[in-house]
Amino acid sequence: MMNRTICTAIGCLLSASVSAFGDATFSFTNQWSGGGQAAFRITNSSTQALQGWTLEFDWNADIGNLWNGVIQSHVGNHYVVAPAAYNAALPTGGIIDIGCVASFATAGLLPTSLVFSGGDSGGGGGGGGGGGGGGPVPTISIADASLTIATTSGNSPASGFLSTVGNQIVDSNGSPVRISGVNWFGFETANKVFHGLWTRGYKSMLDQVKQLGFNTLRIPFSNEALRAGATTNSINYAQNPDLQGLTPLQCMDKVIEYCGSIGLRVILDRHSAKADNYLSEDVWFVAGDSYYTEQRWISDWVMLAQHYAGNPTVIGADLFNEPKRSATWGTSSPLTDWNKAAERCGNAVLAANSSWLIIVEGVERYNNQTTWWGGNLKGVATDPVLLSANNKLVYSMHEYPKSVYAQTWFSDPTYPNNMDDVWNVHWGYIFKNQTAPLLLGEFGSKLETTSDAQWLDKLTDYIDGDFNLDGTRDLPAGQLGMSWTYWSLNPNSGDTGGILKDDWTTVDTAKMAYIQASQAPLIGSGAAASQRIDFPITLSVAPTSAVSVTWGTANGTALAGTNYLSASGVLTIPAGQLQGQVSVVVPAQAASGTKQFTVQLSAPVGATLADSIATGTLRTACASDLDGNGIVDGADLGQLLGAWGPCSGCNTDLDGDGATTGADLGLLLGAWGQCP
Repeated sequence: MMNRTICTAIGCLLSASVSAFGDATFSFTNQWSGGGQAAFRITNSSTQALQGWTLEFDWNADIGNLWNGVIQSHVGNHYVVAPAAYNAALPTGGIIDIGCVASFATAGLLPTSLVFSGGDSGGGGGGGGGGGGGGPVPTISIADASLTIATTSGNSPASGFLSTVGNQIVDSNGSPVRISGVNWFGFETANKVFHGLWTRGYKSMLDQVKQLGFNTLRIPFSNEALRAGATTNSINYAQNPDLQGLTPLQCMDKVIEYCGSIGLRVILDRHSAKADNYLSEDVWFVAGDSYYTEQRWISDWVMLAQHYAGNPTVIGADLFNEPKRSATWGTSSPLTDWNKAAERCGNAVLAANSSWLIIVEGVERYNNQTTWWGGNLKGVATDPVLLSANNKLVYSMHEYPKSVYAQTWFSDPTYPNNMDDVWNVHWGYIFKNQTAPLLLGEFGSKLETTSDAQWLDKLTDYIDGDFNLDGTRDLPAGQLGMSWTYWSLNPNSGDTGGILKDDWTTVDTAKMAYIQASQAPLIGSGAAASQRIDFPITLSVAPTSAVSVTWGTANGTALAGTNYLSASGVLTIPAGQLQGQVSVVVPAQAASGTKQFTVQLSAPVGATLADSIATGTLRTACASDLDGNGIVDGADLGQLLGAWGPCSGCNTDLDGDGATTGADLGLLLGAWGQCP
């Protein structure tokens, strides 16, 4: 049953035909000529928790940005707002403030006919809220899924340097590793040290980076920060007493030393020559400047390579951030040809420190085709970078969503399903052809629009190995996906915000929800990576208009935070398509036996629920080896028989049905002998 509270902009009225459970209000927080910033507040004042909600209203306004929700549809003046990935559940007494920035012709124009809707906590069944465009209303079902989980295998300090084989980055033993890091900026600005140290200590922030599951820190810096006499500013020395009196390079030394002590690796990124000047610097030197020359760029890199030689914490040099505008690739112009400059600098660095990875970004324009600054690697096909060591080259690109700049592909009618073609042609072909590894050096979003959320969802799928975005990973056995460093840890990135919110402590869980499944263990730790369990969602017939459904996880014998990561959101299946998918992150864990949780659907729009609950089953690689000795034998049989009968979460319940029975005995006997 759908419950509704119908409101106007100045008050709320309870619909006489349905039970009311809360209210919705609207207010302006700021206004200017032709627009304003506003807030919708929804409150669940009933006695039942909601597992999904929508807010509908009529407003003759153009909403440019919206946060704490997503615009599910906008037809004429009618808007439908659904939950963001992190706030579908609304407990009794819960409040959600949905903010937006809108433009309109009439100053102070208020929305009308606010309708706040939610699904009953009991789930099951449920009306579809219209849709279908006059055709048959489809039913929607979610299918069970299972996963053999990775288990942890200990933890040791980072050790050894990295190299490349084909499209894989490998450790000193030749085993593939995946960089999954985050950018923390500030050394490239006038502060000449990390931002945020005015409020927190660098050690606690690095501890948080590790706790969040990142294994690498990309540190942007400027050559100006390396000049004699350079000083830092804005450091809170009560929080960072060991940084007092240090130069920017000495502060970087402290950071790198602590990263090494906790197992994090570091990539150095020469972001600009002058502090805060990256927007103006097309190429690797500053034209007409007698100090910031190509030779200064190379000599500073050689100095850093020698300075950190023998320190395995520092794994690579990102030679120049975002070559753009006048930067070229393959034209043989010494003043603009970035690939040749990268060869000159890269070989000088390798002569000083042969252990580092040399990371080379793309350009903006190639053969009159443009993409993001640093994101165009088409030229590699005909003019690859040639280094003195052929096992140290990593190509890098940057990718951003529509909210940063409205590239043409975002308006393609097939978006976001067209993005694999965009990425394949600009840089993905390098990885797919096994030419070299790729590092997605920057990508991020405030996630205030549906378009941005779709972009991030598809991008993470792609770098994980789903190269045609069909829901199946295309990686050969034994290979890992592309490496990446998210932009940024800082909340004060104007275009994207950060992993941390404005207090520099609270985590933006919505962003983490998109990237957690792509994270890899600490490099050199021996730990297993997080995995993902995928639940197919299907429609009985192809809809003539988009269908959406709210979803969320619930505990069974598997517990959120230990066996899987709690997740919720709204899935939209476009018109004409029959399938969608929701995914749940499963962290590496010291688990045994079989555990289960559920994913529940609610509040469909444009469809009705047929099968609204799916079971996710997590099994260890050899669940029948109950005593963990590597063999399924009589000892395991005795343990199973001794636990016969009902049991909750016990490792003898191999099929996860809440009891040790004959079915479990059959599974154990079927696995008799040496475990795989």
